Amino acid sequence: MAALVAAAFAATPVFAYDWIQFNGDSAHRGNNTAETILAAGNVAGLVQRYPVTLPGTADSTPVFLEGVPTPAGVKDLL
Repeated sequence: MAALVAAAFAATPVFAYDWIQFNGDSAHRGNNTAETILAAGNVAGLVQRYPVTLPGTADSTPVFLEGVPTPAGVKDLL
């Protein structure tokens, strides 16, 4: 089963937003108040960006963290 892990509007530069828990914050509102690009008028332009095969049903949202120091250098992790 392929899961849609993340999507991006292809023609627009992407700015990172750390989404480190279910629905984005401790109240689980699911509202990214930093979002200024995605809107009802351009959602049809979304494309799948990180396709993965999962061993079963996904029971959570993806987690993204920007600028993580790793042995291979600073990386954005999903």
